[in-house]
Amino acid sequence: MFSRSCSICANPEIAWREAIGRTPWLKRQESWQAFHEPEKYAKPYGIDFICCPFCNKRFSLHDKNRWGGSRHLTCGQKINVQKSI
Repeated sequence: MFSRSCSICANPEIAWREAIGRTPWLKRQESWQAFHEPEKYAKPYGIDFICCPFCNKRFSLHDKNRWGGSRHLTCGQKINVQKSI
């Protein structure tokens, strides 16, 4: 039925490995000041840079240490990036 095991298929060893991989990420989320704040909007300026509306730090949308695709990874603010016209 399934070609490989996964935690959904009740394999406890794989479920344990998946949980260990998520632990550092969950601890990081706990330290985010703006994690529970409502989503805010920001317009990019320059070449794909934005300023976080919560902490006012500027960062590149290509910096994987600062931008997670929908959250600023420094403070945890969820940001909806407006398209430039």
